[in-house]
Amino acid sequence: MIVSAFLRAFEQLSDRTMRSVLWKVLLMTIAVFAALWTGTGWALSGIEWFQTGWLDTATDWVGGAAAVVVAILVTWVLFPPVSTMFMGIFQDDIIVAVEARHYPGIAPGQEVSLGGVIASTAKLLLITALLNLLALPLYLLLPGLNLLIFYVLNGYLLGREYFEAVALRRFDPRATKRLRKRYQGRVWLTGAGIAFLFSIPILNLLAPLVGTAAMVHVFERTRQTTG
Repeated sequence: MIVSAFLRAFEQLSDRTMRSVLWKVLLMTIAVFAALWTGTGWALSGIEWFQTGWLDTATDWVGGAAAVVVAILVTWVLFPPVSTMFMGIFQDDIIVAVEARHYPGIAPGQEVSLGGVIASTAKLLLITALLNLLALPLYLLLPGLNLLIFYVLNGYLLGREYFEAVALRRFDPRATKRLRKRYQGRVWLTGAGIAFLFSIPILNLLAPLVGTAAMVHVFERTRQTTG
């Protein structure tokens, strides 16, 4: 069921709505990380560690290399929540497009307010950033296991966020929480699939879009199962 949900999500990428949202989210996310990298480079270049020229040069090279490695890791860790945050602004457009194509008989869902979306995605960003930064030593020191830790942790966080984004259009928060807990394995696996997409270059650019569309299919199957 979950594999089918992702395949159907990929198939719908050709829709005009999907393409439009994809470019908006990409541009906003790239702008954030471009600013982060530029700011980091500017800050490091302005520091003089020693008065001796060759020591400063050597320090700049070593520090620059270390800064690049850290920046890559931070980008890898923060890319999912940042792009998901921007995806939240346009999430309703994606959900409506998927429902219109695959579930034309269902009633329109309740739109979630922009303020609610911003609050929810900001909370996800902070929690995800904090937990992943705390896990950063494990990512660095446990090669092989680091990917497993990344998928377990972010599968839970992303699965919860994407499921609630879809479910809250149909249920109140209490019913949404009950449904998510009842099918937490299914929700986590979908979140892990989204986290997997985020960890693959090129595919990570599509991850928030595909993840949202896939979660609509998982939610509708869950809702039908629940009756």
